[in-house]
Amino acid sequence: MKGPDRQTPLITLFASGSTGGIVRTSLRLANGFYAMGLNVDFIPNKPEFPYSGELDPGVGVRHLPTFHRVTGVPALARYIRDRAPTVILTGVYQHAVLALKARAVARSEARVFAAVRNPYSLEWAPVSRGKYSSRIRRLKKYYPRLNGIIANSGGVAEDFSRITGIDRSRITVIHNPAYDPAIEGMMEEPPDHPWFENGEPPVILNVGRLEPQKNLTMLMDAFEQVRDRLPCRLVLIGEGSLEKELRARAGASRHAGDIELLGHRANPFPCMHRSGAFVLSSLWEGFGNVLVEALAAGTPVVATDCPGGPGEILKGGRYGRLVPVGDAKKMADAIIRTLDDPPPEGELRSAAQRFRVDVIARRYLDFFGLSEPTGAG
Repeated sequence: MKGPDRQTPLITLFASGSTGGIVRTSLRLANGFYAMGLNVDFIPNKPEFPYSGELDPGVGVRHLPTFHRVTGVPALARYIRDRAPTVILTGVYQHAVLALKARAVARSEARVFAAVRNPYSLEWAPVSRGKYSSRIRRLKKYYPRLNGIIANSGGVAEDFSRITGIDRSRITVIHNPAYDPAIEGMMEEPPDHPWFENGEPPVILNVGRLEPQKNLTMLMDAFEQVRDRLPCRLVLIGEGSLEKELRARAGASRHAGDIELLGHRANPFPCMHRSGAFVLSSLWEGFGNVLVEALAAGTPVVATDCPGGPGEILKGGRYGRLVPVGDAKKMADAIIRTLDDPPPEGELRSAAQRFRVDVIARRYLDFFGLSEPTGAG
C-alpha cells in the first residue's frame, strides 16, 4: 500500500502502560488511521512496548527522553515544531497535561484531544486522599483547554463529568477498537491444553489481569456452585499481583482438580473459541475489550453489570447475560443457563462487528474534523 504524503495531516498518538488494553487500543487506532491514508506517529512511554510487532511499518515510532509534565515540555515542544502534527491524541491525563503545555511553548495550532479510558473515581480509589485530590485538580484545570474529550463508554463519561464538573455534553463517547479480524484466524490454532479438546466438559474461561478489580475470588465462588450441579472446569489466563493468592484459593477449593491458572498466553483465542462460556466478574471496567474479543470468537458471555462498558457491549443483556456485581449465586445461575442454552455463534460474531478498527477509527476522524485522505491506496 502506498503511504500518505507530507501534505497529509499527521496524527500523533501517545500510548502508555506496559500491558493491557490502553496500549493495544492506541496501537489499533494508529494502524486504523494509517490505513485510511493519514500520516501517523506513535509515541510509547518506553522504547520496548507490548504488541510492537502488530504496529504497521508505515507508522512512525517516536521516543521522548521523559514524559514528566514539567521537564518533558521542551522535548515535546521540539517534536511539535519539527513534525507539526495536526492532532495529538493522548490516553492518560499526565500526557494530556504535557501535550497542552508543550503546544503552548511551541506556539502550535495542533489540536489536542484526550481519551478517558477508565472511571477515574474507581481506578484511583486506592491512592491517598491527597494524591486523588491533586489529580482531580489537574483534570479540572487542564481538560477544559482540550479541543475534545473522548470517553470509551457512557459509564466512563458519566464518571468523568461527575468528578470534574465538566458538562457531560462536552464528552463524546467513542468505543474502543476492540475487534481485530485476526482473531478469526488465531482462534483456529490448536489449543495448548487438553481441557479444550473435543469431548471434554465445558470450560468456564476468564482472560485478564489477576488484580483486585477483576474480582476473581468471586468467580471461583460462582464456579464452585456451578460445579456442584454439573461437570465443568474453570480456567484463568493472565498474570498479576494476585496470582499466588488465587492459586492458593484454587488449591483449597472442593473442586481443585477442575481449576487451572495458565498464566500469560500470547494467543488465548483457541481456548476462548472452545470454551463453554467466557465470564467477566469485574468490579468495574473502562470498556471491556475482552468481551468484544469473546464475542468475535463466537463464545457465549456472562458478565457483571459493572460501571463502564460491559452493559453497552452486551446491549443490556441482548448478547450475553448480565448479573449484579459481587453476586456469586446469580453469576452461577447465569453461567448454568448460558451453558444449557447458548446463543447462536453467528449472532455473537455479528455483535462484535460494531467495534471494528475501521469503524471506530472513522468515528475518531469525524470527531477530529478530518476528511478521509486519498493519499493511500
